[in-house]
Amino acid sequence: MIDINTIPFTDFDAVVLDLDGTLYQKPHMVWHMMVGDRCHLLELAGERIARTWIAGRHYESQDAFYQSFFWKIAQWMPFSPKHAKKWYFTHYLPTMLKVIQRYYRLSDWVQPLVEKAKATGAKVVVYSDYEMMAEKFAILGFDASQLDFAICASELGGAKPCKESMEALLKMLKVTASRTLVIGDRDKTDGEAARRVGARFICC
Repeated sequence: MIDINTIPFTDFDAVVLDLDGTLYQKPHMVWHMMVGDRCHLLELAGERIARTWIAGRHYESQDAFYQSFFWKIAQWMPFSPKHAKKWYFTHYLPTMLKVIQRYYRLSDWVQPLVEKAKATGAKVVVYSDYEMMAEKFAILGFDASQLDFAICASELGGAKPCKESMEALLKMLKVTASRTLVIGDRDKTDGEAARRVGARFICC
């Protein structure tokens, strides 16, 4: 939970919001994903392993990022990276959307925070490790019209807490790290990404 009245918005030129676990709380997400995609439990296990392994690594392009990610999912599994890629985009992400729609809702503080930040002149973006962000906004009922933009970490070449991705994000925003506030639910990813560039972090 975030108390927006305690945030000195005038100290910041940009607010960077995480999505999953931040815009909405996600207790038991792993369990719901397993129940929702019971035919692909090996793939789900591979995704968890790959997600941990790839965290913080930087790649020269989104294609290079995905190549490494899907290779890692398939490394210890009886299927190919091609299969992993197909499963990820046709099963994993759609299952996540269904789980969000059924079990989760937008956190009460999110929309007021965005409005207050924008009212002080700050830029606001959503920065996520996962794709299908627009679909998640729609499911959650999040009004993304006030965002400057939303971007997936893969587009920047590396999952959180990749320093190079955070630096690229700050460059896109045209702000300094010291005037940037990062809000997320995981200190090891969101928090560490902020610290690596010198931004302030609030854990929700």
